[in-house]
Amino acid sequence: MPFYRNPISSDPQAVPPLTADSMDFRAYWKGNEAILIARPGRGLILRCPESPHFKEVNFMVGGEVCSAPLHEDGLIDVDEIGCLDPRGWDFEGEEWVVRQLNKPELIDIRLRPYGEVSDLYFEHDDFEIRDPTLSECGRFKVEPRHYGFMKTSPDDTLWYRPVPQGSLVVTPTQVVLMDESGRILAARDIDAIPVPGEEEAPV
Repeated sequence: MPFYRNPISSDPQAVPPLTADSMDFRAYWKGNEAILIARPGRGLILRCPESPHFKEVNFMVGGEVCSAPLHEDGLIDVDEIGCLDPRGWDFEGEEWVVRQLNKPELIDIRLRPYGEVSDLYFEHDDFEIRDPTLSECGRFKVEPRHYGFMKTSPDDTLWYRPVPQGSLVVTPTQVVLMDESGRILAARDIDAIPVPGEEEAPV
């Protein structure tokens, strides 16, 4: 997910000026939203004066304001992305935050959808589920077949993704040998794989 610096200076009048006295978390969130919502594909950089090496980039995905540390190589880690909750929490109005929101430093960003499966999910009891092998996948916005998943029979509720015959598939608990139809030829628990120097456990 690379980020590219935009040489064009940002417009300091994009949002009404903020003040430290009025800066709480909701004002911080609204300030970010006002800057970013009209600028799709842009990110807002915040630099902490006490830690000059630390930079954070805020950006919008849909209607959510997201935030992540921006590394020196211009990249962020997906695992480090978090959403700013507009309900907020206690937030002390730092003057440097106010200054940077009043005169935002913007960059161009490009978001690459991970695996092209951004729509492959459904919500159940307010819980978002993204596992295409679950039987409830009929509720997905985009049918898993669109992304290469298949069923062994029309009435089957489980989906699989074909792999070349003889491929090893690693799950969190097992190493599985599958054929091209997704059938399991052999499986072994990862915990049962012997460690060098230890006696091999029976298969």
